[in-house]
Amino acid sequence: MELICEREDLRVLLIGEDREGDLMGIYRKALEAWGHSVTCFDQGQVTMKKRAFVWRAANHFSHTPAALLINLKVRRFLRQTTGPIDFALICDSKYIFPQTLNQIKAQFGCRVFTWQTADLDSSTLCSKFALRSMPYYDCVFAHTPNDLLVAKRLGAPRVEYLPLGCNPNLLRRLDTRSSSAEDGDDIVFIGHWRSERQRILEQLVKLGTDYKLTVWGYGWRNGRPPDSSALMNHVKMSPLSWNEMADRIHQAKITLVFLSYFDTGRVVAPLRIFEIAAAGGFMLVEKGSGQAHEFFTEGKEMACFDGPEDLRNKITYYLQHPHERRKMQKAAQDRLIRDGYFGSDRLERVLDVYRELTPNEVHAG
Repeated sequence: MELICEREDLRVLLIGEDREGDLMGIYRKALEAWGHSVTCFDQGQVTMKKRAFVWRAANHFSHTPAALLINLKVRRFLRQTTGPIDFALICDSKYIFPQTLNQIKAQFGCRVFTWQTADLDSSTLCSKFALRSMPYYDCVFAHTPNDLLVAKRLGAPRVEYLPLGCNPNLLRRLDTRSSSAEDGDDIVFIGHWRSERQRILEQLVKLGTDYKLTVWGYGWRNGRPPDSSALMNHVKMSPLSWNEMADRIHQAKITLVFLSYFDTGRVVAPLRIFEIAAAGGFMLVEKGSGQAHEFFTEGKEMACFDGPEDLRNKITYYLQHPHERRKMQKAAQDRLIRDGYFGSDRLERVLDVYRELTPNEVHAG
């Protein structure tokens, strides 16, 4: 009997922000590289990041203004879009109304998924629209175990735990790196301003800096910390592009990682741990309750600290032991690649779920 192998060419609709380094851009490039057809709606032209100050101020207190405009534009976009579509992936569900999800299903007869990027329990990071929309998705991919439980409670018919992954373009291979590549800062931190991060870094600076510390990220230039803080001597006032970030991490001796504290009091490991491993950096991670240990092993692929004094001691130790640093950063990058911590690797599970939900259609192996 002759076997006929048919190629799977999926038609995928992506809704989210299509900016440099953003998750939707990672998914779009991966799907196109695999031979699939991708249609994108970029809501980045509407959200607060690309609007005037008054608009951003309004959205700080409510997601409703942006959500109303986004859903209006999405529906107009859908009316101009000719099918077919096999499935839609909502990359930022906090702005999407249930009615819009129904329109997608009615127009294309397709599956609709979302991949959560924010805490469903958070009133500032999530929205009432996202919570009401849970039953309308064919599958909700939750990036934290807690969101898995919340989505089920809200009526999602299928929920899967699927951590986010980093941008493959950040990869800076260590295989061809020489020790002379560490010609950047001794210590770097790259990330948004948060009060708990400022507090730890200020305490670290007070303990003495006989090394070069540099802080990059949004929010640090908006009068926080105050000009009187000694930490300001280490803060850069210009943002980094994704390529610049990867190069800074690759060239630094140590990159600091602080856990993400949601306004519900929950703590998660940030996406930055994958980005640092991809860029070939050595990461010194806030220990917390061990959130990062799901992905990397302490003492083998990362070092951890517990409080400012322990951080200061670990910095001193690892600056004096470059061989241990290089061994761990190589192990971290090897695990990142082996275990599939890139966004494109994680995306394969979304395609698997689509195939499971459409068993009567022909899918490529």
